[in-house]
Amino acid sequence: MHPKLHTLLIVTLITFTTHAQDPHRRRDTIPLGQWKQEIIRVPVLTGTSQPIIIVPNRQPFCFDKLIMLKLDLGSRIIQRAMYLDTRQGLSGMLPPATGTPVQEIIPDQPGFVFDVNSLKGNIYTYKTNKGRNDVLEHWVFTGNSQTYLLQAGAPGSNAAPAAAPNLPLFRKNETRPYCDNKLIGQAYRLDNGPSTWYIYGDRYPEKIHPIPNKYMGNFGVGYLMCEEGLYLVLERTMGRLTARITSMDNVNKCFDPTAFQIQDEHFQTRANADIQTEQRKLQEQAGHIDGDCVAEKTELNQYRQQVGRQKEEALRRSQRGNLYQDTAAQRAMLSLTDPLITVHDGILSEKVALCNSRAALSHATERDRLAISEKINCHSDRLTALQTAESKMQDLDRQYATNPARANAEKSRLYLAVTRNLPSCD
Repeated sequence: MHPKLHTLLIVTLITFTTHAQDPHRRRDTIPLGQWKQEIIRVPVLTGTSQPIIIVPNRQPFCFDKLIMLKLDLGSRIIQRAMYLDTRQGLSGMLPPATGTPVQEIIPDQPGFVFDVNSLKGNIYTYKTNKGRNDVLEHWVFTGNSQTYLLQAGAPGSNAAPAAAPNLPLFRKNETRPYCDNKLIGQAYRLDNGPSTWYIYGDRYPEKIHPIPNKYMGNFGVGYLMCEEGLYLVLERTMGRLTARITSMDNVNKCFDPTAFQIQDEHFQTRANADIQTEQRKLQEQAGHIDGDCVAEKTELNQYRQQVGRQKEEALRRSQRGNLYQDTAAQRAMLSLTDPLITVHDGILSEKVALCNSRAALSHATERDRLAISEKINCHSDRLTALQTAESKMQDLDRQYATNPARANAEKSRLYLAVTRNLPSCD
């Protein structure tokens, strides 16, 4: 599980459609043989065209196939629309729906989300939100994959849907109909494997050998290049989980991303500016620390300056790899919101508050001493609770040393539980 940070987000977009033929014409208005030939034509996998690296907001992306998916997750069933550019190796996914799925690419609609991936290793998420005064904002999150491409076969990348891409799939004595009975899927399985693939192609040998990194689709369905030829995976089952193609159409649909701002760059600029502003403020405060509790106030100020420097370095490191695979970049990004930093800041703040209260008690009138003593007890309780939380968070870091995202999630839950029960000392 990788709960990702981000919240990263997401400018006027034009969706336009060019039609050499009507992209929505029904399959049954053209000869079935011609439709089948068009459906199974994927130049980027067969080698008659090459996949491209895409820039997030420079030129339109045009798709030639629309595939409707039905995903049975055991506890619920969802449907999604998947667009493919089989000439240049692009795929686009619209959001899931439990009812009628979204099929149209409408970037000027609030709540629009469109994930575009390339076989070369780009992963871009386009989002449209309402900003100030209900003005639409268009953002694209790249996860640095415009510069650092996802590596083939690694988590998050397009890989053949077999458990191990070089292992053969064996033909089984089972078939199923798809797309209004226009296609028949032949069952194949890994030797003693739990998954079944129902595939369509021009021949069905006893076994087929998927070629690594020659898969185009999602959830295990889509196009799979094998040593024996090109196949269309119509369904994949694994226990109670199933992904199935319910319909397919040849289309000519384009998405223009040129109005979308790169959210990653905006985040980096804003975060750096905020850090610099805070550092200047802390440096100015450091020159005016006096009165009671100088040591405690100085420690808190120095810690916050140290955190600022750490965040500057983390921002730099987070840009040195893609955030989908590069663990160093992921750790750097996650460190920007580490609850452990907030808890330790709270500990030092409580020490300042305790010191101030004790100083006030030393020259308080008899009438005020009781109230100040109660405040000291309150801050002591808060300090103890935060120190306990800090120790538990350090344990979580050790427990999930290889999974920083899980560690951050668990620390966040702990932080919320602790702060919910902290007494107020005002």
